[in-house]
Amino acid sequence: LLFNKHKIVKRQLEEFDYYYQNCESEEREEIFEIKARELIFTINNLIPHDNNLQNSTENLPLKGVLKYISSNIKTDISISDISRNCFLSEGHIFHLFKEHLNTTPMHYIKTKKMLLAQSLISAANKNDAITAIAQDLGFTDYSVFYRNYVSFFKHKPSEDLQKI
Repeated sequence: LLFNKHKIVKRQLEEFDYYYQNCESEEREEIFEIKARELIFTINNLIPHDNNLQNSTENLPLKGVLKYISSNIKTDISISDISRNCFLSEGHIFHLFKEHLNTTPMHYIKTKKMLLAQSLISAANKNDAITAIAQDLGFTDYSVFYRNYVSFFKHKPSEDLQKI
């Protein structure tokens, strides 16, 4: 179990390197802030806590929510879906995200989807692949995906296509 957690930390650190190399400087700040919070949360849960201090088990609800989001990132996730599947109220989910990640659940999901989309598009080599990637990530309307992508990265998805 501990080895798997170290793999997660390694993957998260590799993501920093990837986004540093593939993002414009103005994009990095927001991406790095979210990725840093995610990394800190992961590392915090690797460290055994004294029972008198805040126990890492208090973060179990957030761990469950993040796991649910990661497992379902390729679907259209709503707060009510998370609430139903993680047995938490929507208000409590918002509170967990604000307290531990300093963001909203929907902003976190959107960021994760956009970062995954950019990663998948960077590995693709055709414009057709962008539409398929958008559909794979749960976007039923390509124009919504396109607007979100341009808003997030400040450039078109086609600009991230792998050049052959």
